[in-house]
Amino acid sequence: MIIKVAAEGMPLSESINLPPAVRRAINNDLYQISTHNAATYYDAIPMDQVGSALAKHGVGMLDEDNTPLKFVMLTGRDGKADFRLSLNGKIINNSILVISWHKMESGRYEFNVYAS
Repeated sequence: MIIKVAAEGMPLSESINLPPAVRRAINNDLYQISTHNAATYYDAIPMDQVGSALAKHGVGMLDEDNTPLKFVMLTGRDGKADFRLSLNGKIINNSILVISWHKMESGRYEFNVYAS
């Protein structure tokens, strides 16, 4: 189950393509958050770190109605979610944020995230 609460405000309507160099920079930062060794398993899904990595590049997540997301809670032992993105207040046409997670028997999470 994915619980999302959108920020108050008008939906975004202008759009833009995410430049390849920005996508690479975002994915380099997101890779550091994703599970790639035992040191990067998590006690909770690290959405705050994801939001910070995106914000560093002027990117944010959007709700289905294209309003900026204020809060995201991902639940369940396993799951996958994707989110539309915005860059400097414009909807990104050529990329989405993809998140997947798995809660291991230890109770810790394996977590992967990238911008497509």
